[in-house]
Amino acid sequence: MALNKCKECGNEVSTKAKSCPKCGAALKKPGGCLRILGIVIGCSIFLGIVSSLIDPGTDTDSQSTQPANTEPSESTQSVIEPEPEPEPEPKETVPAIGTYERLIYEITQTLGSCNRDVRRIHDINVNGDFVLVKFSINDNLANSWIKFGAKADIIDILKAVSKSQYPYSIIDVNGTFALTDKYGNSEESKVIQATYRRSTVERINWSGFDLENVYEVGEDIWLHPAFRD
Repeated sequence: MALNKCKECGNEVSTKAKSCPKCGAALKKPGGCLRILGIVIGCSIFLGIVSSLIDPGTDTDSQSTQPANTEPSESTQSVIEPEPEPEPEPKETVPAIGTYERLIYEITQTLGSCNRDVRRIHDINVNGDFVLVKFSINDNLANSWIKFGAKADIIDILKAVSKSQYPYSIIDVNGTFALTDKYGNSEESKVIQATYRRSTVERINWSGFDLENVYEVGEDIWLHPAFRD
């Protein structure tokens, strides 16, 4: 039979006794502390195992749970080249004053394009100090407006020639329009021929000039019957 000594009186007491039969002191069962210690250690080990299952080690977990880097690396990142700026359009070169080129430039800029399926300017011919301009008259809703437009075109041509400062003496203006004969055939024909001297054109005050007098100041005027007032 295993015996322990009482810590109070030193009497030998059975390990199964709860108190000393001699002094009555309560006895602690041997191995009680070891049992508690074993329980504590076992619980610690159990908690460690559970913790490792729930929260794995940071070394491996941090690598597996971190979001993947979606940014391209410097070696694979594409470089977007900026779009080149559009080149500026070349500026229109205006010919020098007093030249044949400046004469054509001013008349072309003034008349523009024709609203019919024909060329607006047929010819600009210079022979010494004589200038010949052949042009197409624009169409309009009424005959009176067509004739009015032809007069306005002649004034614009005379202004353009003056603006060019070309050294002319006489300018001859020919206007054409589509005429239909009695058989229903249409043909582009000359309907106006007006001749002006430079001395006459330079006398005109354009700001107060009456459009209806454009033929009155001419030197030699010929009008097709369809364009007579």
